[in-house]
Amino acid sequence: MNLCYFIKKILLFLSVFVLPAPILWSQEFYWPTPDRSFSKGDLYPTFIMPTIIEKPYSGLFGLVRSNGRQFHEGIDIRATQFDSKGEALDPIFATMEGRVVYSSKIAGNSSYGRYLVLEHERTNPKVYSLYAHLKTIDPNIKVGQWIEGGTVLGRMGRSAGGYKIPKSRAHLHFEIGVRLTDSFHLFYNRMRYKTKNQHGVWNGMNLIGINALEYFMMRRKKWIGNLDDYFSTLPTAAVVRLKTGKVPDFVKRYPSFVKLPLKEDSVVGWEIKFTWFGLPKSWKSLTGKGTSSNRVSYVELIDFEKKQLAKALGRKVLHKNGNKIELGKQIKRSLEILFEVPIK
Repeated sequence: MNLCYFIKKILLFLSVFVLPAPILWSQEFYWPTPDRSFSKGDLYPTFIMPTIIEKPYSGLFGLVRSNGRQFHEGIDIRATQFDSKGEALDPIFATMEGRVVYSSKIAGNSSYGRYLVLEHERTNPKVYSLYAHLKTIDPNIKVGQWIEGGTVLGRMGRSAGGYKIPKSRAHLHFEIGVRLTDSFHLFYNRMRYKTKNQHGVWNGMNLIGINALEYFMMRRKKWIGNLDDYFSTLPTAAVVRLKTGKVPDFVKRYPSFVKLPLKEDSVVGWEIKFTWFGLPKSWKSLTGKGTSSNRVSYVELIDFEKKQLAKALGRKVLHKNGNKIELGKQIKRSLEILFEVPIK
């Protein structure tokens, strides 16, 4: 056997099967791939995989695709390790301790391809992390299992449902965010979609992601101490007021988003602040004598931030009707999911 060939095989084995240590860049969080570019402070084009090579920002969070018309809810992290056929080999790590709550092993069932979701019960607020386009999910990872941060979840890949990702663009689509409701099936059934909901409450429509890279950077630079600090920095784009006696499970799951003590028996409405990308980040209960009905009798936009308007319009959180700014399709859908009733 050729000596150089033999040496290459040994190096490949070491890089793939003797796993590199995950990068713990704070006491709590791990970078989800072996790439050390972020931890070294390199600029994002060194570790983000774009959809278009000339536009490295297209792998970031936000209105980064189709000339600002398409929203991307996660970040796409590029591969650093490849086999002899050019397929990605990078292990994927749990970014923090948590419980495995969902595993989608059939690539064709979602645009995420094969993906895993972890819920992190000990963070405040309790968030999920999502790892998509996996080549494989580690057979030791089971739904319901509690795992430590840095645990290997699987291998990076390019699995996807409904479209193909070339091996030159293999990457990890990574998200951190919150879940709108425990009763997502009520919304999905009411909408009469043609396809079956394969993913329960972990359907992408029920998830609202944050800018994970921005959060990681703020933690690395010690500008914030935890997730709650980060959520408090998010600017308000729209303020919505609605009349209802319903208390969504969202506010019970994320009590840090509620700005006044919650008295469920006296709620007659809500004032909710949304970010430009549709996160209901702040809730104020309106109390008094009035309806105890779970029906939503009216919804109104009472304020919006001009500095956030362009992005909110692009995300369809807000809508421009002539000279008037109105609620957009995205925010209406989120309200329907949150309150389990149609919103006109």
